[in-house]
Order: sequence, then C-alpha cells, then structure tokens
Amino acid sequence: MSVLAGIVKNILVIIILTSFLEILLPEGRLKPFVRFTVGLFILISVLNPALTFIFKNQEVKVSMWDYTEKYIDNREILAKGNNLNEEIRKQSSTVVGEKIQGQISAVALMLPEVEDVTTRAYISDEGRLEKVHIIVRSRKGEAEEKARAGVFAGQHNGRKDKADEEVVKKKITSIIQNLYGLAEDYIQIEFEGGS
Repeated sequence: MSVLAGIVKNILVIIILTSFLEILLPEGRLKPFVRFTVGLFILISVLNPALTFIFKNQEVKVSMWDYTEKYIDNREILAKGNNLNEEIRKQSSTVVGEKIQGQISAVALMLPEVEDVTTRAYISDEGRLEKVHIIVRSRKGEAEEKARAGVFAGQHNGRKDKADEEVVKKKITSIIQNLYGLAEDYIQIEFEGGS
C-alpha cells in the first residue's frame, strides 16, 4: 500500500509541475521536449517504487535523483604534494651542489700554481652554500725541480713551500668570498701531493 501511495504522490507532483510549465510556456518548439521529459519523470516515479518492491533485498538507486559529492581528503592531497615538493627540493639541492663544486674547481684550476682540485660543497636545505672543503694538488713545475735539487744539495727551504701554499690559499679564499659571499671560517683548503 505504501508503494502505491508513493507512486500516486510522485505522479501528482509531476502533474502539478507539468501544468505550471504548460501555462508558462507558449505554444512553440519547446512543448514537445517538455512533454517528453515529463513522461520520463513519470516512468521513473512509477518504476522506482515498483523496483524497490520487487527487489526488497537490494537497494535500487537512480543516480540522478541522489546527488552525492565525491569527498576527497585534503590531507591526502597535501601529503602527496609535500612529498613531491621534498623530492624536488632534494634533487635541486644536489644539482646546485654539483654546479657550485664544478664552478669552484674551475676557478681554482685557473691559478697557475694549481694542478688539480677536489671540491666538496655543503648546501643548506634552502639551497644556500654553507661550507666548502677544497683539496688542492700543487703544480709540479721548474721551481719544484730546482727545490728538489736543492734538497739533495742540502739547501732546501721548507718555509718557501708553506709560503707558496698560503699564497694559493689566500687567492682561492678571496675568489670564493667574492663569488659566493662565504666567510673565511667556512672555507677549508688542504694541500696534498706536489708540495
């Protein structure tokens, strides 16, 4: 009985809406479309209660009648975005570090006293240069050959090597300070090999 009452109630609502639309719409091209849609509404209003009566265990839903907004959790989207942002920041930080290391090595190799340079740049999370560690191998030139000859002759002066290293160290430190604005305390230079 409740199924029949639901069908009658839905049909009455549709008839009332149809009569208002008939009054508002003039005779024209839209009337056949309005009648078609009203007929579909009547079919749906009759079939929906009938199907629920036939399939009592299953719930039959007409998706157009029941609008449900798909809810997406914002926290999940934000977490994925933060993970992606962190990954991009790490990649860019390593790329920046490699580029800075290459620049410092190239500039240090321009000095005539330097044969080879190994550079390690420490980059902060913000991408700022924090510290530089440079290992310099001095060039073996004529002066060193003469110094070796002097050592064998008993005339070698170890202070000259230290003075040369200090000159190279000051030059490299000055260049890095001018290029990157890094304080002298954060520039560590070591010498190996040829000196």
